Amino acid sequence: MSRPDLHHASQRLLTQGASHLSDADLLGVVLGSFALARSIARASSRWTELGRADLLSLPRVRPARGAQLLALAELTRRLAARPVTTGDAIMCASDVAASYGPRLGHEQQEVFLALALDAKHHVIAEHEVARGTLTSVEVHPRELFRALVRDGAAAALLVHNHPSGDPEPSREDRLLCALCARLVEAGQLLGIAVLDFVIVGGRDAVSFAERRCLPGGAE
Repeated sequence: MSRPDLHHASQRLLTQGASHLSDADLLGVVLGSFALARSIARASSRWTELGRADLLSLPRVRPARGAQLLALAELTRRLAARPVTTGDAIMCASDVAASYGPRLGHEQQEVFLALALDAKHHVIAEHEVARGTLTSVEVHPRELFRALVRDGAAAALLVHNHPSGDPEPSREDRLLCALCARLVEAGQLLGIAVLDFVIVGGRDAVSFAERRCLPGGAE
């Protein structure tokens, strides 16, 4: 698309709003090239989720453009995420998905997080308990509760990501049920209620508590 067309699209964006432009047109405005934007869109509709090597292998994408796209994708993820900060209330799995889906969406490894909560379920702190491989992560209860006890937590919420984008529990996750039972029991002894174990994948989430898969979970 020519420069006049780029100018026209920019004017439409300013006068009519972003909703009147396609994803490819918006990307074209950012890059200053509709030809490149449409080439990228044709190659992959989910280009923001591609890794560096895959992104640079797309047609017409040279290193300088690749750097632009990587920066744009990361900025998009950061703006889309609603970071959990001290004092925020976590009331349900959808709250977790809204924050951690975009935030962990680019991770190529499974990550296990623990949110320390006060008695009213406001966030005290967040801890990365373990980082694993593409398909599994090993969690040590001692490390988890050491951080929660230090925070003076009254409750905890556990978060785990699936790099595949599918939050449905895997065979390894089902094996985590036994670990969850141990964590719930240990939490009860320490006066820390383990409220939920939430798996996030893309924009979706699966709650063990909602599915009644959290053995002995807190009411």
